[in-house]
Amino acid sequence: MHAYADPAHEAAAGAILRRRLPDLFVTLSHEILREFREYERTSTTTLNAFVGPRVNRYLGRLEGFARQARFGGKIQIMRSNGGTMSIDQARREPVAMMESGPVAGMIGAGRLARLMGIDRAIGFDMGGTTAKTSFIIDGVPPIEEGYLIGDEFTGQPMQLPVIDIVEVGAGGGSIAWCDQGGGLHVGPTSAGAEPGPACYGRGAEDPVVTDADLVLGRLNGERFLGGDMRLDTALAEAAISRKVAEPLGLELTEAALGIVRIADTAMSLAVRAVSVNRGIDPRDTVMIAFGGAGPLHATAIAREIYVPTVIVPKLPGNFSALGMLMAEWRKDFVRTLFGQLGRIRPLDAEHAFAELWAAGEQALMRDRFAATSGKFEYAADLRYRGQEHTIAIRIGRPEDLTSATAVSRARFNEQHDRRYGHAAPDQSIEIVNLRLVVTVPRMDDTIGDWLSQSWTPTAAAEEQRRRVVFDDGVGPIEARVLWRPALAAGTEIVGPAVIEEAGSTTLIHPGDRAAISRWGHIVITLAERS
Repeated sequence: MHAYADPAHEAAAGAILRRRLPDLFVTLSHEILREFREYERTSTTTLNAFVGPRVNRYLGRLEGFARQARFGGKIQIMRSNGGTMSIDQARREPVAMMESGPVAGMIGAGRLARLMGIDRAIGFDMGGTTAKTSFIIDGVPPIEEGYLIGDEFTGQPMQLPVIDIVEVGAGGGSIAWCDQGGGLHVGPTSAGAEPGPACYGRGAEDPVVTDADLVLGRLNGERFLGGDMRLDTALAEAAISRKVAEPLGLELTEAALGIVRIADTAMSLAVRAVSVNRGIDPRDTVMIAFGGAGPLHATAIAREIYVPTVIVPKLPGNFSALGMLMAEWRKDFVRTLFGQLGRIRPLDAEHAFAELWAAGEQALMRDRFAATSGKFEYAADLRYRGQEHTIAIRIGRPEDLTSATAVSRARFNEQHDRRYGHAAPDQSIEIVNLRLVVTVPRMDDTIGDWLSQSWTPTAAAEEQRRRVVFDDGVGPIEARVLWRPALAAGTEIVGPAVIEEAGSTTLIHPGDRAAISRWGHIVITLAERS
């Protein structure tokens, strides 16, 4: 129970197990989390033990394939904190991979925000099963110390750093269905890759959001995935008619539009959760939309909550993978150090700093980095006396907790006022945990540099026309259909328009204006509301 403070007994038990049962996957709590709160530490350790054997075998096979192929580089695995770790670390600590896929996209969105000088951005990622969103300040997505898998009543807490992402079960493959009372729902169940949407022609009978987009003319069934895959509009129409339109007494177009509107509303609530619900005015933000389906739905969601500008980066369908290649190596450490700020014994503070520093150096050496290559940043979890939850405040030395505490107090009071709208400077402050983040910058930042490379068209294509349904009460209207790889920097487009590319489709609503930036990103300015 108290291995966070002294892990000697737990380490001895683990050594016995590993010696006598070498094929057993053993997880020790102090190796995963050196922090008090025994329930959260137990839950996190249990999660690691549960997924560990399967992930360990999978990554072992991956290493084997790499050796057979004579791969000479380092295999890095994405972490939930926005950094990467070695494959050996991932095999020991697979729970740190939780939500690492969505996190990677937000790292890329933050990098793009910095490049374009955007102080406040909303990253929006819509794929096949879910939509994810995060609020990004000065190019950095916020990190929360903990994550809940499932709902707040029956969910399983994971007490490790994770980028703050709000997720909703709405994606291109989310199934539309009607309840017994005649209500239309979309998701959270997904058709997955197999059989996928009805329009894939793989035997699916349930309509999904992609089927609705195809029926509305927003997707090009002949140029899906750059023409490598054909979508069957007749199958999509049949699925929507049978499962939605006929049960609800709707026209086909009305049913398809209803599916899309419900999905957009669900996703707009997620975007609202990271902005409006936290006191942030969406009118002061820019949405960065990516994922295979993100650019198709982003402008409708942005309009719903008054976000004025949407940016679609280059290669949006692969943007999470690109974000992964921009991530730094990172390792977070925590030690519980409890006491009143300014009354912590200097020896205790110095010992905690030294212990974290040694752990950081050991992690660097274990992953074959020079000790001097890492950047060490400390923080302390502080709270007013009597409070339960803490706020992490940046510190630099033991004295910031013992004798020279004025700066730490001022930072905590400022952060408390910013987060909760009030502060109590006259109250005593407690320190709960000391934290260390060690990062190693990427030596080769090819992908990051690629984001800022000047854009040159890579293909030629004639402009097309297609009738597209954009909104309620308005029938199909003729829209320009453009091939993104053929658009030169500086090109301006006034909606209605559809911009297609191999991995995604961007929808420009009537009155909205899009421009291709000098780096090749699409910048969409939404029409002002009258």
